Amino acid sequence: MTKKEKLLLVIGIIFAPVLALIATIFRALSLFTELDKATGYFTPPAFLNTAFFCVAGVAVLLFFVFSLICRKRFTPPTYRNSLSIFFSSAFFIVTMAVATLLAFFSVPTAATTLTKAFWIIAAISSLLSLVYFSFFFTREQAHGSAHGLLGLAPSFFCLFTAMLFYFDRTMQMNNPAKLLHLLAFLLLACYFTAESRGILAEAKPAFYYILAAAAMLFSTAAAIPNLLYNLMEGKALVLASVYDFVLLAAMLYTLARLLQLLPYECPLVHRMVQIFLRRAQEEAEEAAAEMEEDTESEDSSLAIEELLQTQESTTETKSTEQTN
Repeated sequence: MTKKEKLLLVIGIIFAPVLALIATIFRALSLFTELDKATGYFTPPAFLNTAFFCVAGVAVLLFFVFSLICRKRFTPPTYRNSLSIFFSSAFFIVTMAVATLLAFFSVPTAATTLTKAFWIIAAISSLLSLVYFSFFFTREQAHGSAHGLLGLAPSFFCLFTAMLFYFDRTMQMNNPAKLLHLLAFLLLACYFTAESRGILAEAKPAFYYILAAAAMLFSTAAAIPNLLYNLMEGKALVLASVYDFVLLAAMLYTLARLLQLLPYECPLVHRMVQIFLRRAQEEAEEAAAEMEEDTESEDSSLAIEELLQTQESTTETKSTEQTN
C-alpha cells in the first residue's frame, strides 16, 4: 500500500468521529434552543435540528462513498485487544448490567405480554453480552466459535431494545428523541452482527466500516445531548437515562474498533499498551533475576556452612583419635 493510499484511509477513518462531533453539537444546541419541553417536539423552523439531519445524512453518504473507493484497501479487522477496547468494554459491562436490572424490574409493570417478552429477551441478551465483553479482558485477540456466537447477544439486546422503544406507549411514535434512539440501536444491532460474523468467518472490511462509523455517529448524537439535557433540565427524553449511557458506551466501543482499521501494523492507540506490557515484562524479568541471584547466594552460603561443619567434625574426630 502506497503512502497516498494510507493517507486516504487515515483521512476517511478520522473524519468519521469529526463528523459525529459536528452532528452532536448541532443536536445539543437544537435541544436547548428549539425543543418544546411540553410536547417534546422541535419548534419550527428548527434550523439547528435541520442542520443536524443534514450533517448526519451527508456523513452517512460520505461513509458509503469512501467505503466504495477504498473497499480493496481496507485491512480486515482482527478484533485485537487494547487499552481503548479494555476501557470501553468495561464501561459497556457496567451500563448493560444496569440495563439488565432495569429490564428485570420492568417485567412485572409491562402493559402487555408482548412487552414483557421483549423485556425478558433483552435482559437475557444483556447477561450474555456481559460474558462476550469480558472475553476481551482475557484474550489478546477475539477468536473461536463460542466468542463469535456470543457476539450475537449484544446484537439481540440492541434489537429488542429498539422494539421496546417502538412499542413504548408513553411517547408518540414520531417523537424525535425516540426515533433517534430507535435508529441508533438498530444500527448497533447490525454492527454487532457484522462483528460476530468477523469473529466466526471472514470479515467484510468496507461493510464493517460503514456500520461502525454510522453506529458511532448516531450513538454519539443520541447519547451525549440527551445526557446534557437531563443534567441541565432534570428530565429524561427517552424511557430511561440508562439507555443514554448504553449508547455512550457503544459510541466509545465502536470508535475504538473504528480506529483499529487505521493502516498501520502498530496503531498509535496500542503503543501505550505495548509500552506498559514491555515495562511489566522487564520488571518481571528483573525480579526473576534477583530471585535467582538470592537463591544462588543462599545455596552458596549453605554449601559453605556445610563445608565448615564437615571440616569441624573432621577436626574433632582427628583430635579424639590423637587423644586416644
